[in-house]
Amino acid sequence: MNASDVAAELDRRIAAALKATAGILGPLRGAVDRLNDIHNLFRAQLASGKMTDADYAKKARELLNILGDFDGLIADAVNGIPQQ
Repeated sequence: MNASDVAAELDRRIAAALKATAGILGPLRGAVDRLNDIHNLFRAQLASGKMTDADYAKKARELLNILGDFDGLIADAVNGIPQQ
């Protein structure tokens, strides 16, 4: 996946996570917000030339992996299953 493909996938996944956690307060929503903030920072660094396309793609893939770790928690929260 090239940088633009990774960026598009990350944008889509973060938007879905933000939408899913919109009514949720607490650490899960905070974590999703922080991942979004980090992604915005990476995009700004890429746009300003402080990060290469290859560096951005690597970091964005890492964020996708982290976001994937939250998929189950987000699904449980949306379905009203309490976290342990």
